[in-house]
Amino acid sequence: MLDTNICIYIIKRKPPNVINRFQQAEISHIGISSITLSELLYGISKSSKPEQNRIALTQFLAPLEILPYDDEASHYYGDLRAHLEKPRNASWFT
Repeated sequence: MLDTNICIYIIKRKPPNVINRFQQAEISHIGISSITLSELLYGISKSSKPEQNRIALTQFLAPLEILPYDDEASHYYGDLRAHLEKPRNASWFT
């Protein structure tokens, strides 16, 4: 599941290490939460180029699943974040 910042990196096509990681992943295993979608739409609403950014977001979202963010997701997030913050996992996107 991608967070808002990673989505923005991918849409803007930088930095290269994030783009490479995204391109190597199995697209059917990638999604975003409904919260992330809300944050991205909020950013578009505040943008100086809302129509251009809405088109870019639509293209980005086309192959992705948008998942509801529920209690189960909250519990999973806590465990996953703690796991990724351990030193051996800290550089997952670098």
